[in-house]
Amino acid sequence: MKKFTSGLLLALLVLFISVSKVSAFSCSSNGTGGGNFNVAATWTGCNSTTPQTTDSIIINSGDTVTLVATTTVAGITINNGGIFAANTRTLTDTDGYTNNGSHTGTTSTMTLSGSSGTVDGTGTYSPTGIVTVSTGAKTVASGSQLSFDKITVTGVTLTNNSTAGLTVVSALAGTGQLTQGTSSILNIGGTSAITSLDASASPNEVHYTSTTANQTIKAVTSAYHHLFIDKSGRVGTLAAATTINGNLSVTAGSLADGGFQITGNGSGTFTLAASTTLTLGTTATATSFPSSFIAAHIALNTTSTVNYNANSAQTISNVPTYGNLTTTATRRCHQNSCRSIDG
Repeated sequence: MKKFTSGLLLALLVLFISVSKVSAFSCSSNGTGGGNFNVAATWTGCNSTTPQTTDSIIINSGDTVTLVATTTVAGITINNGGIFAANTRTLTDTDGYTNNGSHTGTTSTMTLSGSSGTVDGTGTYSPTGIVTVSTGAKTVASGSQLSFDKITVTGVTLTNNSTAGLTVVSALAGTGQLTQGTSSILNIGGTSAITSLDASASPNEVHYTSTTANQTIKAVTSAYHHLFIDKSGRVGTLAAATTINGNLSVTAGSLADGGFQITGNGSGTFTLAASTTLTLGTTATATSFPSSFIAAHIALNTTSTVNYNANSAQTISNVPTYGNLTTTATRRCHQNSCRSIDG
């Protein structure tokens, strides 16, 4: 009898565990306009209730689902024409995130946790709260094109494979690493205080794009492949000596080396577009024209300017054909010699 009872209890335990493992539901919005997240009638396929922390959610075209409280789910899909209204709420997603519709809100925050997960879609994301990537490595899908105001990567790696562009509008931060995948594009519109940025994949592009503020060009783990400065009316300044394995393009605004040497390569191109400026050196530190780019691969627009800016001896390169050549420090240097400017 005892053996029978023990066996029955064990069987019931196994059955309970098995049921628990498959108890997660894929909850879809109702297709009749949606509703508040915490109302059962907003959902179908959700075990006659609202989504639980182990459930994934799908917001269908024509539906608006509105968060009314702090919420955790295990996967979010917003279909084209669907709206997820997060308002000011705190949202945690422990699985993948796909947005082909509209994720709205004001100061709402979102944490992408879980052991892994993919960020995908071409929809819009308007909340200005921080999107935190934590717990496990995450990947931005190659076919995606998403823009977030702030991304903080905490102790993990976020790999960007987006070939259409991942955009971080205001702040890329955190103790983790963002790794550029092959053929990926990253647009940085604000600060880039993240601990580590690996932009060495061949090829990939990193664009610094703020037209409202100057930017510091992040020191990367080894080298940039293609680096773009696209900052009309603003300046991007290097934070460290920088190697370019592909192309260096100043398409708008100015690039200042900040007293750090730029090292190019023999096969890549260096371009200054119309009305752009390259400033070399600081009053205290002399640097040279970006090295290793060959003359045939250097294109300095006739309205562009290269400014040699050091007060110490500074060599003016005879490799490129300059549009405009200026010096703003108190010494002028020609190739290997310098003289003081008296007025």
